[in-house]
Amino acid sequence: YKQKYNELLNSKEINKIKNIIIKFIHLYKSNGYKNIYLKEIIKKYRFFNRRYRYLLIIIIRIMLEYKNELKNENIIDFDDIILLSTKLVKNTNNLKYKYIIIDEFQDTSLIRYNLIREILIKTNANFLAVGDDYQSIYRFTGCDLYLFLNFKKYFDDSKIYKIQTTYRNSQQLINIAGNFIMKNKMQMKKNLKSHKELSKPIKIVYYKKEQ
Repeated sequence: YKQKYNELLNSKEINKIKNIIIKFIHLYKSNGYKNIYLKEIIKKYRFFNRRYRYLLIIIIRIMLEYKNELKNENIIDFDDIILLSTKLVKNTNNLKYKYIIIDEFQDTSLIRYNLIREILIKTNANFLAVGDDYQSIYRFTGCDLYLFLNFKKYFDDSKIYKIQTTYRNSQQLINIAGNFIMKNKMQMKKNLKSHKELSKPIKIVYYKKEQ
């Protein structure tokens, strides 16, 4: 039985479920949801596929157990670091930052935005953010690209400067890549330019065997 249990525990199916649970917990916390929202989720999916509803209930129970375990062991995870930091900022008047600079802003989650906002409220600092919506691939970690695409909505009196010259790739390549990315209508429009030239920037190689 022990051997069968270990085989089951390490099976591909169980590992898939583990990854789903981990991703769910991280996204739930990184988007700042409260426990009451869990009940709303279950009600919402009351008439949903029974299999998925049961899985959702199991995930929620595990998440609550996980949160209790963190509390009982007096430990925190990465999302807790952001949430607790935001609370600390709210309750202090000793911040004296003049400048706040954030790189890779396209990866900002809701709870990270809340932390930034609280620091700005407390300090009235100058704020500079650098990011690229073309490079936004971290939705699975809680990134909310809406914060990036609607920057002026979240940060009043802000100015946006587009860096449209690239020194990395040829004009021919960025034309192909840019046209592909712009199929997504939500992307910010950019007129990308390069001083490099490469007549055939893409090469397709075919293999008969996977290895």
